[in-house]
Amino acid sequence: MSVLFRALVVRWILRHRLRSALAVIAVALGVAAFLATAAVGNSVERTATAAVTAISGGADLGVEADVAGVPAAWAKDIREVPGVAGAAPIVLGWINVRGATKGRALLVGVDPLAESAMRRTAVAREAAAPSAAGVVSLSMGTGALLSRRLADEIGAKDGGSFAVPGPSGQVTLGVAGVVDVKGSMAAAADRVIVASIPLAQRLLGRGAAADRIDVDLVPGADRDAAALAIVARIGDRAPPRLYVGAPRAVDPTVGDVLGVVTVALRIGAVVALMIGMFLIHHTVSVGVAERRRDVGVLRALGATQSQVRRVFAGEAVLLGVVGSTLGVGLALVLAAGALRSFAGSISTAYFASEPAPAEISWPLALSGIAIGAVVALAAAWIPAARAASEAPNDAIRRGPDDSVGRPVLSTLRVTLTTTFAAASIVLVVVPDALGRWTGYLAAMLALLAYLVAAPAILALGARLLAPLLARWFGVPGRLAADQLARHPVRAALPAAALALGLALVVETAGTMTTLSESTAEWMDEQVAGDLFVSSSRAVMGAGGHTPLDASLAADLLATPGVAHVTGVRFRHLAWRDTKLMILALDIGQYRGMAKLKVTGGPRDELLAALETGLACFVSENLIHLHGVGIGDVLE
Repeated sequence: MSVLFRALVVRWILRHRLRSALAVIAVALGVAAFLATAAVGNSVERTATAAVTAISGGADLGVEADVAGVPAAWAKDIREVPGVAGAAPIVLGWINVRGATKGRALLVGVDPLAESAMRRTAVAREAAAPSAAGVVSLSMGTGALLSRRLADEIGAKDGGSFAVPGPSGQVTLGVAGVVDVKGSMAAAADRVIVASIPLAQRLLGRGAAADRIDVDLVPGADRDAAALAIVARIGDRAPPRLYVGAPRAVDPTVGDVLGVVTVALRIGAVVALMIGMFLIHHTVSVGVAERRRDVGVLRALGATQSQVRRVFAGEAVLLGVVGSTLGVGLALVLAAGALRSFAGSISTAYFASEPAPAEISWPLALSGIAIGAVVALAAAWIPAARAASEAPNDAIRRGPDDSVGRPVLSTLRVTLTTTFAAASIVLVVVPDALGRWTGYLAAMLALLAYLVAAPAILALGARLLAPLLARWFGVPGRLAADQLARHPVRAALPAAALALGLALVVETAGTMTTLSESTAEWMDEQVAGDLFVSSSRAVMGAGGHTPLDASLAADLLATPGVAHVTGVRFRHLAWRDTKLMILALDIGQYRGMAKLKVTGGPRDELLAALETGLACFVSENLIHLHGVGIGDVLE
């Protein structure tokens, strides 16, 4: 077997280094894309888990609701529930901080006395506790704790002061202490301001609400029984979708967003692997054709079909393993680059932490190598089996390939092409037939239709282009057209790989262009106002925006040249396992400057209905995705 492998594979690879290198690179890129997407997804998940753990401090239970928080006063009632050792409300939100590297920090509002009862510090159990004076300053709302990294960035020291924006102007706070966050929590809580609950509520415009109440249980208490007792204690006061249970590592709505993004990334990785598979198939097919005489001689000397088949399969596995091994190293580079752009944005929008570094564990790396080897083996199996089954005398004569002269426009090929194409068109016309997977399945069926029809398309194209190729390139052009016409099946997979890669590029560019242009068009048509006044440029972002005092609108209205001033308030709320943006307007002022396009009746009448507080507008997306109609009631 080793003699056959050296004769048929090793020597051929050494003679065709460039062709073999291209196949190896194709597999490396596919495996790297697959591993990089997995590493990025794992990084975001670890970031989310670390962020929640850092803020919850390892609480046994969390009390929260998928609306605008829960009343902070509930903590007092929860402490009276049997089995509860402590209950601490917590308020979370981004806030601007001058001098911070990213211009903002996570503001954490706590009740210092409740935190002390829960045997933890204000940020995490792994943090160093503040001084007694710091706790007093924190409780009075005149000071705040800073994480060490944030304090170093803004030049604040223990006993000094720093400024943050508030709804009515700048607020100066004393540094009640600098918290050294250690261990696994350091990455998740590196830019944090810890303040009292009332101060955090005022700075973030939260009223009397807390985002969550963390609960510690007495040793040995049953967590499920305690959760039921807490729900019973809250009783009829419970808001919709109340949650009492183990602290959730990821907001369910965030998990839904990450799931969609992960699917998109994995599709790109699968496309890259398919391109690698096509190129491996082409490389082995061409290699088999060029070694037909060698295979025939070896078969005549006693080599069995099984041995020949294993030799060519081994060649593919060798190329796949080498490419996959290179892909592991390349995946680390790709993942690091993706984290700087993609994962950083996701964690900034949803998590209170920096993205965890991309890691490729040994099991993940070995799985990538195995996938590359299996893909290469699958791609080479048909040409390997064809080479093994060929009669020795036919191979030695170097006669034409078996595929030459076969009809490329058979009844079966036409039937399959028509079926796949028709199914793809139906899914495009009915995009909701299979939910979010409809488009992916439509694309896969279109690819299969092209793969089945590609030999006929290439053979016809070769005949049509033969005169042009001969005129432009002479004899090489005529030979190229002749080879394409004689071996359209062999050329179909490389053509499909090129088509698939080009389609992915065009699809990505088209999607981004459509999104940017439609967003700009929507802004021009729907958003009223010539100027915007806010505490930060990132008005609609997930962090860094402090609400303004509503009285500022009256002052602005008195400014020369100002015709109308509309106060705007917005908040993201969880709803039906997704996330909505609730947008509130001063309708009385807005009616004088409205450009909003609405359906369902005259705009002025609909705006008057909005002004009563008994109606709302919804977007077309909400209607389309969740079956909401005009006249329905939303909870």
